[in-house]
Amino acid sequence: MHFTYEAQPRSDLQQGDLIQRTEAVEALLREVHPHYFQSPNYRYFLVLTQSCDLARRDGKACSGRYITIAAVRPLRTAIEREVQKLQHTDIERRLGFCSNDRQAKLTQFMERLLNNNEDDYFYLHREQSAGLVEDHCAFLQLSIALRAQTHYATLLAARILSLKESFQHKLGYLVGSLYSRVGTEDWLEKQQEAVQFRELTQQPAKDPDLVLWLDKDVHKKVLDTLKALPDPKPEDLQKAIAETVKSRETRKGEVLSIIANVLSDLSVPDDTVRKVRTRLENRADFAVKFK
Repeated sequence: MHFTYEAQPRSDLQQGDLIQRTEAVEALLREVHPHYFQSPNYRYFLVLTQSCDLARRDGKACSGRYITIAAVRPLRTAIEREVQKLQHTDIERRLGFCSNDRQAKLTQFMERLLNNNEDDYFYLHREQSAGLVEDHCAFLQLSIALRAQTHYATLLAARILSLKESFQHKLGYLVGSLYSRVGTEDWLEKQQEAVQFRELTQQPAKDPDLVLWLDKDVHKKVLDTLKALPDPKPEDLQKAIAETVKSRETRKGEVLSIIANVLSDLSVPDDTVRKVRTRLENRADFAVKFK
């Protein structure tokens, strides 16, 4: 089981309990929040109310009058929203491309999110044993309050996972916007190898279905080309990329030919001319001059 989860949950509801959409929860949502009921995107919910307000004493109801739960959605939804922040124009968002000099910001976002240091979200790692088959995160601002006396038992029966106490505190910190950092295990502290963590944080930036990353110079020229069109389409994007790359390679080839001709005029042996050309073609500092 992932190190954020409690192997043996308590008998009462706890802050950070993950609630699945059972038939009873469906009926609850239909009654108190039709929007959440109608949308299939809200697959699970996370309890936000403090554990002390959820404890049942002497078999009686808990002290809290309401239970607040937040919508839990697939991790990809949060990633897509972050990518949209990196796409500065409507054309970029509509056609799905972005400059690769912003790629590092997406990786940094993932690092904060996985360690639950990103405001408005709480990361929930997949846990096959509980039926959570993919990574999710709670959208903390998407919360609703339910009457504890009426719905406590329904939520408890639908619980599939509980957070460890330290992560309950971390959730409380994020919800309450406290001014201190709650100490919890991070991915690089014993539990995960650095290589695996880097792979997880860099995975979205390598996903071709998420966004098309373009070299900074190519991105600028492509964007300028698309802005000049009245209604750019996906095929216009591909055409603009191809023409920009071709133009860059053509200019590079022309310069290499000039250099080769100059060397030949100086009676440099043909074999040496070919070697010089090949070395220049493979030099990054030479290629960058044509961006």
